[in-house]
Amino acid sequence: MPHGDSPSSPASAPAPSLQPISSPSLAAAANQVLKPHVCSSKRSVTIRLDRGYKVRAARVLLNGHLVKVTRHNKRVTSTISLRNRAKGSYTVRTLVVTKGNKIRIGTRKFTTCAAPKKH
Repeated sequence: MPHGDSPSSPASAPAPSLQPISSPSLAAAANQVLKPHVCSSKRSVTIRLDRGYKVRAARVLLNGHLVKVTRHNKRVTSTISLRNRAKGSYTVRTLVVTKGNKIRIGTRKFTTCAAPKKH
């Protein structure tokens, strides 16, 4: 027998092939087993900053990061988006300077993926 024609040589043995999953329900089941369920929030909150006083300037921080503040005529609002954020507690700090040069500081806490409150 020549040197390269032995029956145990790797070149002569057929390579095993992987077959794709043909059933869509089986593929979905496999994805559910492989991926753990992770909660992501779908919550968005609009807060008003002009309650009881006229606003000269305003800043809103979500966990220390600045959030956009918008003005609509005399109404001053900020939209806090908690969408696609991990489960946990988020702190919103508001700082408002009034027309009378008073500083109003507020803190609010929002929780994502919390069980609904029972009344």
